[in-house]
Amino acid sequence: MSSSLPDAADRLSAALDHVVRRQDGAGAERRCFGFDTLRLGLRVRTGGTLANLIDIFGRRDAAGAEPTAWLDIVEGPDPVLEGCLPEASGDDERVVSATQRHYGFWDPTYGGKLVYVDRLARRGFVWHRSPEALPSWETARPFLHAFKGLAPFTGLTPLHAAAVALGDGGLLIAGRGGAGKTSLALACVEAGWRYVADDFLLLRRSPSLRAVNLYRSARIRADMFEPLQRMMSASYALSTDSGEVKGEVDLGRLGACVIGDAEIGAIVVPRRGGAPRAALAPLRRSVVLRELAATTLAMLPGDAQATYDEIARSIEGVPCYAFDPGPTLAAAPAALAGLAAGTRVAAEA
Repeated sequence: MSSSLPDAADRLSAALDHVVRRQDGAGAERRCFGFDTLRLGLRVRTGGTLANLIDIFGRRDAAGAEPTAWLDIVEGPDPVLEGCLPEASGDDERVVSATQRHYGFWDPTYGGKLVYVDRLARRGFVWHRSPEALPSWETARPFLHAFKGLAPFTGLTPLHAAAVALGDGGLLIAGRGGAGKTSLALACVEAGWRYVADDFLLLRRSPSLRAVNLYRSARIRADMFEPLQRMMSASYALSTDSGEVKGEVDLGRLGACVIGDAEIGAIVVPRRGGAPRAALAPLRRSVVLRELAATTLAMLPGDAQATYDEIARSIEGVPCYAFDPGPTLAAAPAALAGLAAGTRVAAEA
């Protein structure tokens, strides 16, 4: 992955001006969503493929609110934007540029995606050249890189993690892909917990550690279809483009499912070790930091040191645990309820 975009500021700034004019002329639909400190205004062409993705946001429209940032969503061929693309050494090479002034990201795979955010003007765009080629993970968490671009002035860090809450207490679930974050989070949701995220969320460090919901989507592995039958009743498609079969789930279809944010009181990392019953054990915070930072930085490149430092400061002082759910996930919610209520777990003698 290339770490710079030659002449990025000038070329991408010109691209943003072009997109704004294009959207003005197209009569794009305007919507505003509230994400904690961020009120994001979106402009998207009515009836387009990308307009349908907005409904996967877990937030309701912030009707009547004045946006603190604007994002234009555009799709299809555009000669002006084509002329702004960087020269990459390979067909699948991502290119990123992140400065105090701007964030730019180009991914040539799946038809090509260009993201640009002017951090000073608090305005940006997401362009999908071939929206019909979008992979399932893109439709489940749309426009994610734009939130990365907006992070410096919102105080909201996009983070690869899951989160759930019981009452006023929330748990952050850390782990790399395939660790079991989604399964554990959805097992808790089936037991009546509040859903925050299964894959990506926004993390706010101050004045208190808070996990902010982004999407109401979840992606369930095939081996969990049966244990999570209620969740699978909200599945709208099966996907295989990630290399394995997954159920694409819209939790908004579950009438009894509550979706929202959570104050985080503890962090757990799923680790199956063959325990006969659900078990918690204290875990070093440095281990948790590696788990949280590794995939976040790989999937959302740019601002690497600042992002790492923000994650580290955010989890400072937060109790961390390894969690073995035991033979099944059935007992997991009850085993974690104490942590959500603020109870700390001591190391076994």
